[in-house]
Amino acid sequence: YMRKKEDISLNAALIGFGNNSVSLIAGITIFSTVFALSSVDAMSQVSQSGPANTGLTFIYLPLLFSKISSSEIINIFFASIFFLALFFAAITSLISMVEMATRTLIDFGLVRRRAIVIVASLGFIMGVPSALDMSFLLNQDWVWGVGLILSGAFISFSIIRFGVDKFRTEIINGYGSDVKIGKWYNYVISILVPIQVIVLILWWLISSVSWDAEWWNPFHIENAGTAIAQWALVLLIFILLNKKMSERIFRNGEEL
Repeated sequence: YMRKKEDISLNAALIGFGNNSVSLIAGITIFSTVFALSSVDAMSQVSQSGPANTGLTFIYLPLLFSKISSSEIINIFFASIFFLALFFAAITSLISMVEMATRTLIDFGLVRRRAIVIVASLGFIMGVPSALDMSFLLNQDWVWGVGLILSGAFISFSIIRFGVDKFRTEIINGYGSDVKIGKWYNYVISILVPIQVIVLILWWLISSVSWDAEWWNPFHIENAGTAIAQWALVLLIFILLNKKMSERIFRNGEEL
């Protein structure tokens, strides 16, 4: 959330630049560490879906910190600082996700305390299978990692339905905006982003056929079938609930 007077475009640029820069540096650090310290084929370590997604940070970075100096105390100190920072990064990301879901339930008329309890409880319950079964974790990482492409598509579609120029002039360039976004934004959202989504999804679907002979099977851990099936299920649920959700939100808005 931002205050109304804050600059949306400036904050978005800073967040995107900061996040991507740190991610790039972290990726370079981890991959360099793997190739320097791995006792097996490093390329297989960074290319395998399981270890590359879930294990490299917690396997090789502790090994890296253990070799910083000859002093165990110094090594433990730097390792503790790093993983403490990683912990806070995860917590701050979790807070924003919980708040977004909580805000949605509040729009439905729930009080904040109850909404937070519901969101936190559901998050814990839905996270248990991933904590108990690595295959389930890999499946969810696969499905919803690729699903970010669809998320971007839906955001773009929502802006197009709202009116790209109206969104740009009234919301992005509205009150508190110091950096004005030009009309190029209209073409990016209405033309470039949809093309990118279509190209990426088609590339992914075509490539997935070669990754798994039974690419259509929804019960495999990582293939097109399991992703499409879960996307379709969630989309169906939202479509069925869309009218009721919209009516509830507008009714609560009128009451306020």
